[in-house]
Amino acid sequence: MSSIKHVRGLLAARMNVVNYLWNNYIGGQSNSCPLGNAILDGIDFNIEGGTTQYWDELARAFSGFSQRKKVYLTAAPQCPFPDAWLNEALSTGLFDYVWVQFYNNPPCRYSGGRTENLKDYWNKWTSIQAGKIFLGLLVALRATESGFIPSDVLVTQVFIQCMPHTRSSGQPLLSINPEPQRIGRMEAQTEIERMAAQQEQARLAALAASQVHQQNIDNPGRATNPDDEDLGDDELLNPRHDAEIATPANRRGRQAQFRYDRQAMQPAFDDDDDDLDGAGATGSIIPPPLAPGAKFNITSTMIQLLQLKRLFCGLAGDDPNMHLINFISICKSFDNPSVGQNAIRLRLFPLSLSGEATLWLNGLSPDSITNWRQLRDAFLERFFPPSKRAQLRDEISSFRQLPTEALHET
Repeated sequence: MSSIKHVRGLLAARMNVVNYLWNNYIGGQSNSCPLGNAILDGIDFNIEGGTTQYWDELARAFSGFSQRKKVYLTAAPQCPFPDAWLNEALSTGLFDYVWVQFYNNPPCRYSGGRTENLKDYWNKWTSIQAGKIFLGLLVALRATESGFIPSDVLVTQVFIQCMPHTRSSGQPLLSINPEPQRIGRMEAQTEIERMAAQQEQARLAALAASQVHQQNIDNPGRATNPDDEDLGDDELLNPRHDAEIATPANRRGRQAQFRYDRQAMQPAFDDDDDDLDGAGATGSIIPPPLAPGAKFNITSTMIQLLQLKRLFCGLAGDDPNMHLINFISICKSFDNPSVGQNAIRLRLFPLSLSGEATLWLNGLSPDSITNWRQLRDAFLERFFPPSKRAQLRDEISSFRQLPTEALHET
């Protein structure tokens, strides 16, 4: 009699587990569902320890609920066959999907270029009764200790040699090109990094705007510099014709005014927000005076914003026009009527340069820059002269598709 009670007790305990999972997660009735209104459509048996008993009974019990609602049964056994914990459960033939882990298991993993063990155990696993059986592999070498299969080996040795036919259709497996998936992962990662950079830029811009506002909280006046009324920002998107800026007289005058001497003079700054006011000053730039009572202290937050958008070095691959557009966008993000954009840009622009570009700026004639338009035009004259613009235009107009090139390769 005691043994019968013990068996009944075990059965009741197992049914309590089944009913709890059904009512709280899958589709039954419960007032305390951990996932709220969300419901699951199945149970995954990912068992790698503990007892080897009763998993078959749980599988049968959950399968029984399929009369009310389809309950998917999935399992993730290790590749040694039969699985040490789930063999009896998998023998029921009730599982819809079985993902077999073919890594971190020396008896059946790919190792040292050899696929024999993997093929042998795959044939064993495909002999069981299940809806679909999947080969569980790694997508990156660093993801685990052992068992990673390079994509070319996966296609040529595993899929083609070890698995020449699918069990369900009897048709040969199609060759897999992993390149689109690799490119897709790279593009996804690039998008994640781009969004993270945008979020960080927005955070720093808001902080910088708050700092400038705090500096001028007691000064509600507005800067009256006439240079702020004509900054010429639209000309970056709608550049002037070459004839307006490339006449010999204009070019000789510019070259005489903006004399270039190679002198390394990187503007210095430190991390003390109160000591960065003169960080952007150079001998060639005369920043306009601020309105009475106005303040503009260059902070480390502003420096971080400029560095986040990358400093302009003057190298062959650097885009001077895009640098100006990004720089102007940063300056506008913490605009303040008490200071004005002309004053902000003249003070910050030297800090957006590095290397060859810094040498160029430090080599300009002393006190030759008094407003933003002068600085912008001098910068473009040096790093994007009319000759370079004409060269790019010629390259575009003479671009041709080679006879042996496909359109997407041109």
